Amino acid sequence: MMGGKVIETLTDSIAIEILNENAIITGKGDELHLFTKRQENDEDNKVLWQEEILDIKLTNKVHGIHKNNDGSLLVYGEKEFVLLNTFYSDGKLHFSEFFRATLSDWISCGCFLQEPNEVILLTAHSIILRFDYDVAQQLCVLRERISCSDKSTLYCAHLYGTRWNDLVVFSGNAFGELLIWQPVVNEENHEIPSKPKHSPLIHRISAHNGVIFSIDYDHDSKQLITTSDDRAVKWWKVTLGGGEKEEFLLSSLKPVASGYGHVARVFKGRIIKDGSNIYALSVGEDSYFCLWRNNGELLFKRRQQFGATIWNFIYNADNKTIYTLGSIGNMVAYDLSLELEKIQSATEDMHLLPEVSTDRPSEYIAKVKFLKDQHILGITNENRLMRMLYQRNGYGVMGTWEELEVGLNFKCTVMEVCGNRVAICGFKRLLLLQWQEDKSTFEVIVDQQLLEGVIRAFVFFGPNDYLICDDKDNCLLQLEKGEHQRSLLLAKCKEPWLTTALLLHQGGYLLISNRLGNLLLYKLNDNQTSYDLCDTLKHPHGNLGATQLQIVKEREENVLVRSCGHDGAIKLYNIDCKEATITSCSREIVQVSWIEYIIPNWHGNHELFLGFNDNHFAVWTREYDFLLQLSCGGGHRCWHYVINPNNHQISLVFIKNKRVRFYQLSLLNKGLTCLPPAKKWHIAPCNIMDILTVNKVPIAVSAGDDNLIKIHTITNQGLEQCQELHCHISNIRALKLQPFNTEEFLIFSGGGRAQLCVNKINIRDNFHIQELLNYTVKPEEQNSNSNSNKTDYNFDPETRLMSLDVKQLGNQEYQIFIGCSDGYIRSLHLQLNPHPQITLTSQYFYKKCLLQIRYLKEYDYLVAAATDGYLRFFDSKLTNCLHEIQHHSSGINGLSLTFDVQQKTLQILSGGDDQAISLSLLNLSQNFKCLSKFSNPSLHTAQVCASAISSDGRYGYTSGVDQMLYKLDLQTGEVVDKFHSCVADIKGVCLVNDLYLLYGCGMQLIKLRN
Repeated sequence: MMGGKVIETLTDSIAIEILNENAIITGKGDELHLFTKRQENDEDNKVLWQEEILDIKLTNKVHGIHKNNDGSLLVYGEKEFVLLNTFYSDGKLHFSEFFRATLSDWISCGCFLQEPNEVILLTAHSIILRFDYDVAQQLCVLRERISCSDKSTLYCAHLYGTRWNDLVVFSGNAFGELLIWQPVVNEENHEIPSKPKHSPLIHRISAHNGVIFSIDYDHDSKQLITTSDDRAVKWWKVTLGGGEKEEFLLSSLKPVASGYGHVARVFKGRIIKDGSNIYALSVGEDSYFCLWRNNGELLFKRRQQFGATIWNFIYNADNKTIYTLGSIGNMVAYDLSLELEKIQSATEDMHLLPEVSTDRPSEYIAKVKFLKDQHILGITNENRLMRMLYQRNGYGVMGTWEELEVGLNFKCTVMEVCGNRVAICGFKRLLLLQWQEDKSTFEVIVDQQLLEGVIRAFVFFGPNDYLICDDKDNCLLQLEKGEHQRSLLLAKCKEPWLTTALLLHQGGYLLISNRLGNLLLYKLNDNQTSYDLCDTLKHPHGNLGATQLQIVKEREENVLVRSCGHDGAIKLYNIDCKEATITSCSREIVQVSWIEYIIPNWHGNHELFLGFNDNHFAVWTREYDFLLQLSCGGGHRCWHYVINPNNHQISLVFIKNKRVRFYQLSLLNKGLTCLPPAKKWHIAPCNIMDILTVNKVPIAVSAGDDNLIKIHTITNQGLEQCQELHCHISNIRALKLQPFNTEEFLIFSGGGRAQLCVNKINIRDNFHIQELLNYTVKPEEQNSNSNSNKTDYNFDPETRLMSLDVKQLGNQEYQIFIGCSDGYIRSLHLQLNPHPQITLTSQYFYKKCLLQIRYLKEYDYLVAAATDGYLRFFDSKLTNCLHEIQHHSSGINGLSLTFDVQQKTLQILSGGDDQAISLSLLNLSQNFKCLSKFSNPSLHTAQVCASAISSDGRYGYTSGVDQMLYKLDLQTGEVVDKFHSCVADIKGVCLVNDLYLLYGCGMQLIKLRN
């Protein structure tokens, strides 16, 4: 293996097996990872799992792990299998390999048989291999080969039985056919024939409209399930013939039910039991797991892997926990105890609270809020303030409504709660109440007429600080009891009132979101009695405005504020207190489409996001994904929540069809918190990565098909994600990092929809993101002085920016070179100071899709590579082509350049679609004279997508679709080292210090050998 040590692997995790109650083993790429329990000595007495990587590896990805009662393990992947022995020593579980072999066909499935110990392998073309193994002698001998009469390529298989005579093979093919057969029993002749014996099919059943991906059979209930890429989970009833002997040869299968809960391919399904009840669990490409009843009813559903594909899972019946494996290598658990308990007891989460009064059938609760933990306040349509002291029992919610006499004699338009204070507003009226717990009654604090119209908004900044707003654009701010009220006017519109507000600098500034959808910054004027509008930011969350504003960081010169709304985005703004301006910094898209509340510092440093997704109430966190998804009918105007910090339960009330509905659910699932934190990586292929060292901190920035840019720091333990950028609307192909100062750097990125983005990152300020530019490249904006060799071109809005590079012209002034899919090389001028301005200065019609663009600052040249296999050199003004070299016969995917200043030579290493690698050494001072050239067309066996040259220019690294990484001596062209990566669809390789980093459908960080 090249490089010595793999520090971190993030790729497909497919195989899993529970060894015992304290140990789980999984496969991540070609590695084996062991998870073991450890007890935490804290007040919660938590049980956590720790992860370690075993020294034993396969050549390719691990696809299956099976255990035997004697402690043996079967591990296989592609054509290779390994037998391991497990034993305890010094209180720790150890593993030793005692046999390894490679077959001529892919291994589809495997299992152990008992009496004597045998191991069975089923190949992808339906051949059963029967082995005898001996752990003590470290032997494994092939005993028998039996082939099925059907030679379909298998996409999944399930072996049932613990003895050879009872072994049944369930398999599925690409045509949606379920194939069932049994190997022929031959106890007399143990010699291995030259060709395997044949066994006929018992059943060929057309089961699905697509590939069958998994099969599971439960003998006790005689039920079988299949899953497919037609998104179905299908139940089958198996009837065995032969009387008490129960032979599969005389069996019949009948479809019972189909369940549709997934929106993408279903990769795995298993039958589980809870007492006498039979259920099924399924996982798939949509990142959800589903719990099913055997009649096809969907009982529970949860997004489990942060959007990544779930390949496999296992269920532990002892602790009722599902452990899922995903495409970025994470194991994520979820405890199903509460869900199964509710299903069996037929209890519901939702409870209808009692009606207000039997004497008033037309009266109902119109507004509802929680007061503290045990009180629910309601205001009826007949303007009565009601209170319920509720208690939860096994049958529902106990409590009755009682009226509180507080002088509420007006129609309520707004009710808000802050601690033990309640504000009730109406036409020119504010009633402010304080709850007296010892007296179980309200004390009236304020009861007065204010403003000119109906009060439509009330915002608590604290118990004594609040802002009120009427429907005639008037606002009043009360900061302290007895202090003069301050006024301000909102912009006139159809609904001239606010949605939320925030006080800054102790009331010196006021940030307001209104019903027009704008964000308004007000500053306290010199008379200290009113506010003046200073700046406006239009429609940051669309036309409905923000639902919440929060201070992220407050300084003397500026304030960082974030907002949320009905567009599923978290926006970050910078408030300049000297200039009294508001600037949008960045945007983060979260999984809650309608965000109402963000709760910081919940359960440690975690943040809760509360809101609605379609017809569900949702609670989401970055660390655990969805904690709660509750069917409630959709977004509600009148709803409230309270969270108990002791038991992490959320209580929720809302009004639907004039009835108050109550929920009380646990937020923190112990299965989610017991495993190591999930690593964050791209859930789609990573297309591009660039590395930069800022203030001695090595930083890797990656981007991919998930439209995300991820910023990581590189450590000796792996990559640690610091920030995410959500500025692109399509997949990202081009990326360039540019130093800005000692603490900041710029990210230039381009992708689909001709979108170019520029962001500034401050590493000292917690990797603060400031979006400088979000621009769509349009050739019609080219100025009159620009150069172009083609003018009659209709711009395609679907043009993709394939590659880019940057030339720094001066202080905050840059020239950006872009290679586009429409055949153009484009040059743009960017000026950041005082405000970002960008113009198209020149373009050159290359006639082919550009794949690589590199700027050579030593000679002010631009190097371009396209699908024609040529390398072409241009001047920085793109006036004409200076030189061209045919490096490949087709597209150039990987390109790396190094320039020797003393020798004035340019070293070029490239890899292409033709599977070749090419190396050229040019003397630029002698009119591009080629000093040497080397090409190897047969080193790789597939497209070469990655190339890199070491900092000293001596070694080159190439990799591609064949997953082989070669280290080349660039002076001789010889391979000095090689490494097979388990990362699929490799797109590039980056070098930093003594590390190299491969990326594609996953990532591997490897420490180079000295």
